[in-house]
Amino acid sequence: MLVVFVILMHVSQHASGVEVYEGVESVLLPCQLQSLLPDPIVVWSRFDLNPTTIHQHQDESEPYVQNQHYSSRTSMSADALDTGDFSLTLNKPRLSDSGNYTCTVHDGRHKKRLTDVQLQVKEPYTFPAEAWIILLVALVLLVAALSLAVYLRYKTITVSKVKVEQGTKSVKLPFKTKVQQLDNITVEWNRPEPMKVHVHQNNGVEQDYFYCDRTSMKEEPLKTGDLSLTLKNLCYRDSGTYICTVHRDGEILAQKVVRLQVKVPSEVVEYGEWAESVLLPFKVKDQLPEDATVEWKRTEPKIMTVHVYQGGEHQPDKQEDDRGTYVCTVHRDGIILIQKEVLYRIKGQYCQHSSEFRISSVKAKRTKLHYQITATLVQDATVEWRRCGSKPLKVHVYQNGQDQPGEQDDFYFNRTKMKKDLLQTGDLSLTLRNTTVSDNGIYICTVHRDGHILARKVVLLQVKVHQEEVEEGIQSVQLPLQSSVQLPEDATVEWSRCEPKPMKVHVYPNDQNQPCEQDIVYRGHTMMEENPLQTRDLSLTLNNPTDRDSDFYICTVCRDGDIMLQEVVQLKVKVRRQEEEETDGGVNMHLMTSVTDQH
Repeated sequence: MLVVFVILMHVSQHASGVEVYEGVESVLLPCQLQSLLPDPIVVWSRFDLNPTTIHQHQDESEPYVQNQHYSSRTSMSADALDTGDFSLTLNKPRLSDSGNYTCTVHDGRHKKRLTDVQLQVKEPYTFPAEAWIILLVALVLLVAALSLAVYLRYKTITVSKVKVEQGTKSVKLPFKTKVQQLDNITVEWNRPEPMKVHVHQNNGVEQDYFYCDRTSMKEEPLKTGDLSLTLKNLCYRDSGTYICTVHRDGEILAQKVVRLQVKVPSEVVEYGEWAESVLLPFKVKDQLPEDATVEWKRTEPKIMTVHVYQGGEHQPDKQEDDRGTYVCTVHRDGIILIQKEVLYRIKGQYCQHSSEFRISSVKAKRTKLHYQITATLVQDATVEWRRCGSKPLKVHVYQNGQDQPGEQDDFYFNRTKMKKDLLQTGDLSLTLRNTTVSDNGIYICTVHRDGHILARKVVLLQVKVHQEEVEEGIQSVQLPLQSSVQLPEDATVEWSRCEPKPMKVHVYPNDQNQPCEQDIVYRGHTMMEENPLQTRDLSLTLNNPTDRDSDFYICTVCRDGDIMLQEVVQLKVKVRRQEEEETDGGVNMHLMTSVTDQH
């Protein structure tokens, strides 16, 4: 409980801010300055409140408008102007005090923002009385669990694991016991199916037909205590759980569990699309009986018989259609002799396209998803490009010798193109115009006829995001964006960002008769060119950028709820430690500015 109270009362200060629990006596918001200005004025502010001033400190007291929420609750060190320690003490912090606090110093002419402190006031944790009952019950359960663990340590049946490859001549299932030689003792090896694998009782043996002549134990196992079982001529059906039980007159004297895994050989083969033939390899060393049956089956998307060899002849009438996981099984009289698994898959392709936002690259804003096959397709085949996702979209459909725009999703309408005579040339590539980050995803081209898939290809499209990188302190930065198509005049252009919370950075047009939709943080700090929908220049200018403006900015053009264009620009504002030199009366004053790297 001491640890719990220490944690609850702990106040942590780090680069991202200060955290404190409601109910503590006070909290300190740190701020230091190494070199001082003459007659400085220190102001602590919260810009999300009105009025914004939390506390003001100077040599000669002058009246100022303080936010009444902080009345009589703030203070600074009396010698703060001498020591440069401008830290603010906030008494009796409340939940509503959570927010971003800014410390600023100025001398009437020059103003400098020193630091930002993020304060978070949390609700204090109260330990409910009911929790003591829960703790007591938990303690009782813990004691019971420990007692059970001790009991199981000596009473639990031990489990061994044995792994072998299919084709291994024999395997030993180990079991050694200290049971002494007694009369009328029976040793049984069983499987839960149930199956009797081996029984040793007064030198008499009875067992299931499947294990006949395949099991053995050492001579006089009860004298030596070695009850291990040897299993010969292994196949995959031998995989499973084996239980050895030593009992007399219904009383179990000893027991052991062994889990045997007979690994079936597997292999992966890859061929290009429309390969002339495919070989699924499977060779065995041992001689197989002539009356055995060899059967190849496909397990996905459903179980299908691929090829059957029986009675010394191929059986084409038992064969079905084609690609996935294949299993070859050799069996005789219902007993599987050997088995192998082969995965046949088609090599894929990875496509990456870079989308730029600058004017020089507007004409090149198109992407080609390549797909070329060597075979000539039948004329009544259908070629369909789809995009995978939570909501699959039809990107392009070619059927009956022509494109089918009516089958196409609205998002891709008038943006896709395929070559003519594609069924004769085998060029099934898709050209996608006006590519944006909204087009990122997995695209699948499928050629089918009468419900049968003739060919398929998967292409991953990634559109890179343009990055704009500047240093803090510049006057402005432009997030560039040029539209390659003419946009309707009644469309709305909205620049927004998602972190640290969703914010509207700039909205065009801004109806003067309605409240401004722009977030208060960006009011007066953003600008777009006049008539951007006519000039197609949707670039955004951001004034006085700081490191807190670093983020992904999304420009969305929409009309009547339909998104017509959407692009992303990443802005990175580098933080630098800067020394500013000011001269006053022949004396050089140095001011070191440190800006936190958190919003």
